[in-house]
This record gives sequence, structure tokens and C-alpha cells, in this order.
Amino acid sequence: MRSTIYTMLASSLLAEKLRGRRTHRYPGGQVVLRQADMLLDVLTLASGVVKVYDIDNQGNEKVLQLMGAGAILPLDFFSGKHASIGWYYGALTDCEVYTMPVDELLDHMHSDSRLTFELMRWVADENYQLLARL
Repeated sequence: MRSTIYTMLASSLLAEKLRGRRTHRYPGGQVVLRQADMLLDVLTLASGVVKVYDIDNQGNEKVLQLMGAGAILPLDFFSGKHASIGWYYGALTDCEVYTMPVDELLDHMHSDSRLTFELMRWVADENYQLLARL
């Protein structure tokens, strides 16, 4: 399903940076990113649905958000805090992701303000969609 990301991000500058990269597949039910893991890579969801969730002190799973093709994970990347991941990310369905090291994406963003604007617009839209559902 390599073409899905290019359909979602048709003229996207990020899609250009992802072109030719390997993908990783996660079967539905598998954890993609774990809370408190080091934030080393940024993932772009090529296909599937990922749930963002937390686990409370009683062990109950609390779903925070569902993310589809074109989503960029983890959301922590956009906070500027690149030490660790704040939530769990699990494959709700079979997923395929592109991976890019955090430092590489930051370099691309520093050298291309259009890419930075595109990513900030994406995260702003994600926040708007989340708030609209509250």
C-alpha cells in the first residue's frame, strides 16, 4: 500500500522526503510506540488506524485519539520535547508506517520553512479535530 501516503499527502513536501524509504508493518493489536520510550524516530502512517492511549493507575486503557493514514507519530515530536514518548500508540488495524530519525526531520524542517509550515498546519488541524469532538 505504498501509494496510500502519496494519495493522502498528494503534493506534500513530507511525502517527497519519504519517497523510497522502507516501511514497517504492524499487525492490528500490536503496540507501535510505548509510553516513556526514547523518541528517536518520527513515524508517518501510510495505512491503517493507530489509537493513542494511556493506562490509568487502575490499569484501565483510556483512548485519547484515533489517527489514520497521513498521521505523524508521536505527537510529542511537535511539542519540542524530544526526550521520551508521552502515550502509547497501538495498531488498531494492520498498519504500515514510514520511519525517519527525529534529527533528520528536524534538519529538513530547519532548511525548508514550507515543510515546517505544512507540518504545523497538519498538527493544528489534528488539534482542531480533537477539540471539535470533545
